[in-house]
Amino acid sequence: MNASYFRCDRLPVSVRFISTYICNIICEHCDIWRFRGEELSTGEVKAMVRELREIGTRSLKFDGGEPLTRPDIGALLTFCREQGIETSLCSNGLLVERNLSKLESLGQLVVSLSWTDGYTERVLLYEKSLKAVEAAKMAGINVAASITLTRSNISALPAILADGAALGVRMKFRRLLRHGHSMDNSRFASICPDIFELEGALRFLFERKRMGAAIDIPFSKDTSAESCISEESSFVITPSGDVAPCYRLYSFKKWPNGRWLGFRAAFRKAGEFYCPSEVFT
Repeated sequence: MNASYFRCDRLPVSVRFISTYICNIICEHCDIWRFRGEELSTGEVKAMVRELREIGTRSLKFDGGEPLTRPDIGALLTFCREQGIETSLCSNGLLVERNLSKLESLGQLVVSLSWTDGYTERVLLYEKSLKAVEAAKMAGINVAASITLTRSNISALPAILADGAALGVRMKFRRLLRHGHSMDNSRFASICPDIFELEGALRFLFERKRMGAAIDIPFSKDTSAESCISEESSFVITPSGDVAPCYRLYSFKKWPNGRWLGFRAAFRKAGEFYCPSEVFT
């Protein structure tokens, strides 16, 4: 990938908010639970939302960690709706059923499905996540499923697609990428599909999509290049209010903090960052 230069000449229409470092599971490719820092309070998040609305932001994605570990998540989602900002929330599903009432103001719930035990049987987490999807649908919540392609789940794609079709949900497939959630990438090579495995999986998925399956594959069939996603995604705000140009970079350096500078200024300052290709490789 060629070196790229992020410029924030245009303030973001959508923003990803890593709402907490706290997570109730440990994934092989993510070490966010190792991070520590003072997180934005309820009042500070509301002030952030007001400023985002004033600069033209129209959608806010609550990510984590696990956003449902925040006791104030229901109040924050309601506040966003009152401010005219559309919301989505990414969850592993384990806390969904007990928090359905807090999700009434949510635009879309995205439940991550993890099939991490290899090639033989579905893990308990996967089963619980499927139940969360079903419960959210029954509660009238707009819900989708997200699957990160790994060596352990590629052979299970037919079964995963069958489960999604049975539940009637759209399935979003993503590449496994090194990103800011991980302090230790030593395990990456062992869980990331090689280029031949990935190409085979993509051929299967694109064929199923051509046949009418409810699938989103937001990356190119060209698996030889690791493209920059910052122009397709929004800026990211960390739990402490730092603003980074890409969620894969937020632990790379100390970023401008919207809590102290104001988020408009922080977006513009973060947008001046020069990104060398080796950050991603």
